[in-house]
Amino acid sequence: MTRAAYAAQGGVELGILNLLAPQAQRWPADGSIFETEFEGIQLRIATRDEAGKIDLNSAEFPLLNNLLVQSGVDPDRAAHIADAILDWRDTDDLRRVNGAEASDYRMAGRDYAVANAGFYSVDELQLVLGIDSETYTKIRPALTVHSGLSGVNPRFATPQVAAAVDGLANAQTKASGLSYTIFVEATAADGIVSKVSATITLTPDGTGKPYQVLAWNPAPAGVFGDPGVAP
Repeated sequence: MTRAAYAAQGGVELGILNLLAPQAQRWPADGSIFETEFEGIQLRIATRDEAGKIDLNSAEFPLLNNLLVQSGVDPDRAAHIADAILDWRDTDDLRRVNGAEASDYRMAGRDYAVANAGFYSVDELQLVLGIDSETYTKIRPALTVHSGLSGVNPRFATPQVAAAVDGLANAQTKASGLSYTIFVEATAADGIVSKVSATITLTPDGTGKPYQVLAWNPAPAGVFGDPGVAP
């Protein structure tokens, strides 16, 4: 593993320490970039509150549909996809007007049916009928399974999410979740760059470890593309 990769891991730990600090001392969790240096390696760290994303397991039809439409999906197709998402996660076998249940997956030649349970990860969305790679790529940055909120806190929303929420009643919340994603870019003096992202959830006092790592991945494409804000 390169020094840059080790430094990127250290940047995640630094981001976690920041989240464990008192609220008034934390960096903004809106994707703003904090820059520092670690043993000659330049670090860029950004934190996003998952409350600024749309939760696949909690959002209702209007918000899911609006995200798809605002992301360039045809309105009729967007309605089918939004209903298919809801059918995937609900526990019954009742097909929504535009949705898809087990028989629809069989007819489509799929060797699996709906989960009838919540999404384990956003990646699971790729299994839903109507979702192709282009659509998934468009909406993936706006989604989470970690906020637990039916609405979005606009303070932490990206422009894409803000557009989806705009004009929708009950789609906004002032709540801030306990889950955050930390993005780190580490650049060594020899030009080697390592990027990583980690999603964590803070745990209440008295439960043991103060946080839990939910996901650890390479940073998504385009991370830190803007000089001031990460995705």
